[in-house]
Amino acid sequence: EPLPPPLASYLESRRDLVITVGSMSKSFWGGLRVGWIRAERSTLAAIAAVRPTIDLGTAIVEQLASADLLRQADTVLPARRDMLRARRELVSSLLREQLPDWTASPCHGGMSMWMRLPAPMSSALSAAASRMGLVIPAGPRFGVDGTLERFIRVPFTQPEERLHHSVAVLAQAWRSVTGAGTPDAHALVV
Repeated sequence: EPLPPPLASYLESRRDLVITVGSMSKSFWGGLRVGWIRAERSTLAAIAAVRPTIDLGTAIVEQLASADLLRQADTVLPARRDMLRARRELVSSLLREQLPDWTASPCHGGMSMWMRLPAPMSSALSAAASRMGLVIPAGPRFGVDGTLERFIRVPFTQPEERLHHSVAVLAQAWRSVTGAGTPDAHALVV
């Protein structure tokens, strides 16, 4: 779907209150740690003055790669979006098959989906999955004061074979914390 206008475009006054950020890592490649800040000139000047105390700046090679990718965005991004859509559909299908009691929140973009668990056990699930070799953060990591314990954020950016493996491990971890059912014949035993 077309991108919505930036938040700042809705402000008639006090644009100085809005700072937006962007990143090459979401659109092009997770390892490309180049981003940008969009804000009023005075805000950018203050940020620029503080930055040298925090880091030494962005590496030149990464900046050059980013500039080249931005020139090719119309070619590169449609293929990346198609790949992410296919992987999202794969993970959705695997989750429906292996964890039918989980409910997916609508996912209209991004690189992960939020799943509502039948019980508030996200932290226990995350710990069990970690013991089985799958690192997946618990919902409360993304909330305040322990909220989101009934949710888990499931990314879908990895290659298909890894996604199959990861969902199998996630299902096994869920069974281990809930005691629900016995492993399916095709479930992965770690």
